[in-house]
Amino acid sequence: MAGAVIQRLITSALLVLLLACGQAAAQPQQPQLQVPDNLKITILIKNALIALNNANLTGNYSVLRDLAAPGFGQANNPAKLAQVFQKLRDLKIDLAPTVLFKPVLTKQPFIAKNGLLVMEGYFDTRPERVNFEFAFQMVGDQWKLFGLRVDTAPVPTAAAPGAGSAVPAKATNANPAQPPPANSAQQAADAAVPAPARRPKTPAVQPTAPSAAKKQQDESGWWPFGDGG
Repeated sequence: MAGAVIQRLITSALLVLLLACGQAAAQPQQPQLQVPDNLKITILIKNALIALNNANLTGNYSVLRDLAAPGFGQANNPAKLAQVFQKLRDLKIDLAPTVLFKPVLTKQPFIAKNGLLVMEGYFDTRPERVNFEFAFQMVGDQWKLFGLRVDTAPVPTAAAPGAGSAVPAKATNANPAQPPPANSAQQAADAAVPAPARRPKTPAVQPTAPSAAKKQQDESGWWPFGDGG
């Protein structure tokens, strides 16, 4: 009798183990996160800026918080977001024109170790350009805003070109006293007029990254990577 009970218990345990293994095998593996294509990157950036701009214009950051990932909402209530973006609001900066510009990425978007999609760059607007850094988290099957820093800065100016140096004419073995042939009179007249000096090409000035202290002072936003991110 006891042996039969033990046998049933062993059989039941094996059945539960087999069911558990079957369920584990049936669960699909989580797909590896991939950086979206350029079109999706542009949409994510512009949607985030539009949401931020509407919040700045109205002073209501609830919608921005609701559109973001749950972790963003847990770390930031509307009052905190209003305080974070006080600078942009006081300057009365309208970010709406950025929708007419193509974002310029200063580094290739990448997936961080914590699974966040990170991107940074600027919009080449005038008189100041709009700098941005965004982090998005995959929630379900959608990338949702998880961190952002947005500010404006003067457009870098190109360095003044240096003065061109005179180029000496090439020496020839032609006899200067010998008159040119009649059919080349126009060529001789043209040769007597010096060609205009070409302006040397000035290399494009690459924007330099601000120091950590300057970056921390100018930043406007909540960033999940700390001051050094």
